Amino acid sequence: KLHQLLYDPKLPIDSVFTLCDDFADYMTASKVPITQKQIIKHAYVIIKKTGLFTDDIKAWNRRQPLQHTWVNFKLALRVAYQELEEMHDLTQSNT
Repeated sequence: KLHQLLYDPKLPIDSVFTLCDDFADYMTASKVPITQKQIIKHAYVIIKKTGLFTDDIKAWNRRQPLQHTWVNFKLALRVAYQELEEMHDLTQSNT
């Protein structure tokens, strides 16, 4: 269900991160822990479907594997979201 989520980019990007964190907590509570890599994959798929973060996702993919942490992913995409917001590219026509 998480992959089927359609994220509305007019909402803060942290709404995606909160859902992923909640999912990770649920999995851990269910005795099925989830890795950072798996959490990133879920968020990556949700965010990529918007079509608005293509360059940022490419930049993320170019990072060294040791930099691929959940914290770094959230930081990178928060910056990308803020830049889009500042350029007013999060309008109804783009979503």
